[in-house]
Amino acid sequence: MLRSNYVLLLLLCLAAAVHGQVNDKLPEYGTLSEVKDARKVYVHSEDLSSRELILKELANDKLLEVVGKPEDAEFFIFYGRSFIDNGYSSFGGVFGGVFGSVTTKSTSEFGEYYVIKRGDKLETGGNRPRILWGKQNLIVVHGNAFFKSKLPAKEVTREFVKELKKAREEKKSDDKKSASGS
Repeated sequence: MLRSNYVLLLLLCLAAAVHGQVNDKLPEYGTLSEVKDARKVYVHSEDLSSRELILKELANDKLLEVVGKPEDAEFFIFYGRSFIDNGYSSFGGVFGGVFGSVTTKSTSEFGEYYVIKRGDKLETGGNRPRILWGKQNLIVVHGNAFFKSKLPAKEVTREFVKELKKAREEKKSDDKKSASGS
């Protein structure tokens, strides 16, 4: 009986230690309303062309200022993408192949976009990431001559700015209600 209590105590201590280690790596979750008054944003992208598209879209929101150092930011945008080759497709052969055929390489682009701010302070000195808004599996197929490719970084940034403006409008509406109620 005494031995089983020690084993149980050991297991509980081990579980508590593992639980604490795992939680340091897990994010917190919030909403865009947490950054509706924030102005300074740091943008990170794995490629410069996507970052430039994001910066152009953010410039349409005059309340936002893109900063060059993470330390200066009130919140962050992270964008990453990867590519998968889908193979090749051919079309043509018009009038018995007189004009030839066209072969195109088809590639799918998958993107992930996150809006994050600093969460709770950790014992290690850093902060837990707090995810406020995000989109995953943004899929675009490149290489088909008949369809225009959308640019995931541009489209999702437009959606983010729209959602941020909506959160700001909700704040204005709440402020007006509280001002008229007092």
